[in-house]
Amino acid sequence: MKLKINTIYNIDCMKGMPFIPELNREVLAIVDPPFFSGPNKKNYYKGGNSKKYIDYSSIEKWEVPKQNYFNELLKVSANQIIWGINYFHIKYIGPGRIIWDKKNSTSSFSDAEIAFCGLENHVRIFRYLWNGFLQENLKEKEIKIHPTQKPIALYKWCLQKYARPGQLILDTHMGSGSLICACIEEGYDYIAFETDKYYYQEADKRIQEFKKRHKRELFKKSGGKIIK
Repeated sequence: MKLKINTIYNIDCMKGMPFIPELNREVLAIVDPPFFSGPNKKNYYKGGNSKKYIDYSSIEKWEVPKQNYFNELLKVSANQIIWGINYFHIKYIGPGRIIWDKKNSTSSFSDAEIAFCGLENHVRIFRYLWNGFLQENLKEKEIKIHPTQKPIALYKWCLQKYARPGQLILDTHMGSGSLICACIEEGYDYIAFETDKYYYQEADKRIQEFKKRHKRELFKKSGGKIIK
């Protein structure tokens, strides 16, 4: 299999990752794998304090990764940011952590999410409201298309703080495509995998629309110069 940079694939990441070294790029993996069963089920988010909920499509293949996934991830990437680290028992990782404070203490869901960060020996906090229909930036409110969707702003912060020019960003569980949108805005090459066909197609639509909007914004900032 020959992979192409800046491409999203509707395949299992375990089938695609072995071919990443052939790209000859330094890889930063920023991944959000399933860390418990539930969000894949229809109406999982129906409860809580609000009568309103988003009717997400169920996800047929929802596998919480085992050690072989992490072994492969560590092999093909120079550094990693792994969300949901508190749910996993992974060998050979360090103490660095990122805390995403969702500012949603009134919700019945988690107040924060935790990631392992191989580029840190300390704990860093990113605060960004993400509670049901409430979002930090309502002027650019994101339409939620996936049950475990994270905000583009979170991934932009990760890229700005930890990624280096020339690195290839790896997303093994693309989901909503938020990380890819952040890569486009911040100017990083990427490669991503998503097994679920429905969410792959929805994320692709979102990414294509984001590309068009980003191109229009660059056109305005450039004073009308054509941006390729």
